[in-house]
Amino acid sequence: DIHGDIGGDRSDIGQCLDAGHDLLRVVAQGGCPRGDGWGSTPETVRSDWPQLHYGRGQVGMASAGKDTESCQWFITHCEVPHLDGRYTIFATVTKGMEVVDVLEIGDVIETVTLPGMN
Repeated sequence: DIHGDIGGDRSDIGQCLDAGHDLLRVVAQGGCPRGDGWGSTPETVRSDWPQLHYGRGQVGMASAGKDTESCQWFITHCEVPHLDGRYTIFATVTKGMEVVDVLEIGDVIETVTLPGMN
């Protein structure tokens, strides 16, 4: 399941407005095993917050605080500087952003391919 999340300081996300629909698109988020955005797994991943910047197409781990990352992840629709240094970036969308751009609440992502991961 996919849902939007605008959290944090909203002053830097004006460029994320979809003028055609008057809709704020900051991230597409998925990976929740419960389907409500609050699910997790018993295992967590240690936080890794290098000084990378959240531009369009960055893929990060959703987090409830330090060292709580688990199964949820998100893709940024635009630059989101207030996420920098607060969420682990583990990939960048290299093709297919046109698909990310049209995701809507309730859409299902059936597969994700990470090069080098089989």
